Amino acid sequence: MMRFLVRIMPHVTIVLSAVFIVFLILDAYNPTMYFIDNEISNILLWALCISALANAVLLIIKDRKGADNITERKQQKQKVSYKYDK
Repeated sequence: MMRFLVRIMPHVTIVLSAVFIVFLILDAYNPTMYFIDNEISNILLWALCISALANAVLLIIKDRKGADNITERKQQKQKVSYKYDK
């Protein structure tokens, strides 16, 4: 489940960002349509904010796990090289 979230969250964020870019452009050309000031836009804005936050948290977790794995590999290499140095 976590792997699915990590893979889909960037896509959700990109789609929601594109939707809001389109809303902003349409609202600039025709402000009487209220693309930005309606309830659906507010819900989508909340979804964009939550997906961006979740995406950032998942990326931080993934980076920390990767950094831990790199540190462990370096330590193992040092242990192996100490064996051969003696």
